[in-house]
Formats: sequence, C-alpha cells, structure tokens
Amino acid sequence: IIQGDGLLEQIKGGNEFDGSAANGSATIDDFGDMMSVLEKKSSNIYGKMWYVLTGTDGYGNAQDLLRDYHVNNMGGRATYPGNPTEKVGGEDVPVGGNFDTFNFRGNQLVFVKHPLFDDEERFSQRGSDGNLLQSSQYIFLDMAKTNGRANIEILGKGAYGINRSMVSAYINGLSGYGKETVSSVDALEYNMLKENGIFMYNTQSSGIINKALV
Repeated sequence: IIQGDGLLEQIKGGNEFDGSAANGSATIDDFGDMMSVLEKKSSNIYGKMWYVLTGTDGYGNAQDLLRDYHVNNMGGRATYPGNPTEKVGGEDVPVGGNFDTFNFRGNQLVFVKHPLFDDEERFSQRGSDGNLLQSSQYIFLDMAKTNGRANIEILGKGAYGINRSMVSAYINGLSGYGKETVSSVDALEYNMLKENGIFMYNTQSSGIINKALV
C-alpha cells in the first residue's frame, strides 16, 4: 500500500539546482555549493554526511570528478599500508581506486548507485548527449540524528491496536482446510499487507542536483 509523498517529492521545490557543466552534468563546484547550502540549514556546523543517490551516469561522473580533485588538489598521492619492502623495483601496488566518498570542508558525501535511476521506461527524457537525464540526477539525503532521532525514518502505520507494518492471515477457500469457508477460490490463500511511510523531518538539509537540459 503506497500512500503519501516519497523522499523526492518531499525535497522538490527546495534546494534544487541544475548542473553547470557543458553537457548539463554536475561539477565538483556544484557539489561544494550544495554542501554549503545544506549545511547552513542543518543542525550541525561541521561533520555532516550526506548519502547521494544517483544512477550509472551520475556515479561515473562523480568518480571522474573526485579522481581529478584528488590528483589536482591532493597531489594524487596514496598511502599504502605495510612495512617497507626490499623488493627490487619496490612494492607492487594496484593502479586505480574507487572514488565514491568526497571529504570536503569538514563534511562528507557518499555516492550510492541506484538502479532505478537507469529505468528507461520510467524516465525516458534524454539530454543533448543522448543519455538519460535521470541517470545523472543527484539526491542529497541528510541521514543525521538530532537528539537521538534520525532525520529520515521509515515508520509503520498503526490502527485499532494493529501494527500495519506487517499483517498476515490465511483465507480458507473452497478446497482449503477448516470448518469455515470465506472465499470461493479453489485454494487456501495466504495474504500479507504492509503499510509503511517514509518521513523526512528537515527537508531543507537535503537537496537535488538535476542534469540540465542543454
């Protein structure tokens, strides 16, 4: 049972911006600007962490941006654990890295690839480069806790003493077992019902960066 607005609808119309790259995608400066805006509307002055949901194209773009930032601003150095080696030529170190976490200005972004963003049937609009616009969208989710309560919660609905987060029952049909037949179905049915809602208490500390239609 799906009722009410999801996270995207709860955030829309607030901190929502378009990417500023030539193809409409987000840039590293866009990430920094979004973090600055959201931090000012959050309950923390530093040490914030946002999970950033995106699609395959958005995740790849973030990987490239974070790699370039690492090389250009941090010297491209990596720290390798272990003791010094006497091996001729030095230690064998794999080349490459999974750049999905961005530590910036005392805060952190964690990029998460979500397959729903790549659903061509649900999101068909494409940009000038032919790629799905939705695949490059970034949804910044503030998962912080304030006074022990998470900013985003999934809560089950209750009514008349019944916890509707999980309700189940057997329905006896014509060929089922038991003395009372309550259905004309030629079977014994097992039914389940789940009614939950997802709630964001501070919508201003989360945001969206869309891929601009250029």
